[in-house]
Amino acid sequence: MRDIGFSTGALARDDVRKGVLLQESLDVGSIEVSALRFDELAHVTTAIESMPSDFHDVEHISFHAPSNIPDGKEAEVVETLMNRVPESWAIVVHPDVIEDFALWKRLDSRLCIENMDQRKKTGRTLPELKEIFKKVPNARFCFDIGHCHQVDPTMTESIRLLVEFRDRLALAHVSEVDYRSHHVPVTYATFSAFQYVSEFLRESCPLVIESVMFSDEDDDGDREIMKRIRNEFEKITRCFAVGTRMAS
Repeated sequence: MRDIGFSTGALARDDVRKGVLLQESLDVGSIEVSALRFDELAHVTTAIESMPSDFHDVEHISFHAPSNIPDGKEAEVVETLMNRVPESWAIVVHPDVIEDFALWKRLDSRLCIENMDQRKKTGRTLPELKEIFKKVPNARFCFDIGHCHQVDPTMTESIRLLVEFRDRLALAHVSEVDYRSHHVPVTYATFSAFQYVSEFLRESCPLVIESVMFSDEDDDGDREIMKRIRNEFEKITRCFAVGTRMAS
């Protein structure tokens, strides 16, 4: 049985407590706290300092650093991550935000480099990621299957990444990534592709669902959102049932 849970940002944007509470009725073993926007970082790190008991029963917790860093703020972001995110949490970083690799090397093995979607200029493929890991050799790997599916729908690149970076793999992000590069619920058109790749993910790899469950266009209440959350959680659980190729 894999440890599976949601990114708080996929459920409630920067409302960390709500993002955690919406998962209470699920058997989650993994949660990612999201501060995807730079202006959310201070608020989100303050929130997690006041709610340690909310994470007590969760086996794997990670933190998603901002995906956009204003000029001159890189050192401030790294300092905040080092000092205000619990030391046991992996910190997921988009490689295209890194300008000064020496700064990020200070995070050592807490740093998790995520593979990127087709909009980005680096971090999308095995050769690009190999160059990045040369600069942060102790960093681990966050495998985003939705990004990889968008870049290469045959899923060949996914398998290459999982084989090459098997010893670096810390966690995996799961969602479908649409033509606008938005994270959306997994459709049955991609279910089988993800299921095939799941056999190359060892059982101990925690999964973080990034499929966005709320909508800015409507006024959905928590009951409707919970229905979507349960459906997505059950779907991902079925899709990533432990396979045989690299399960140990």
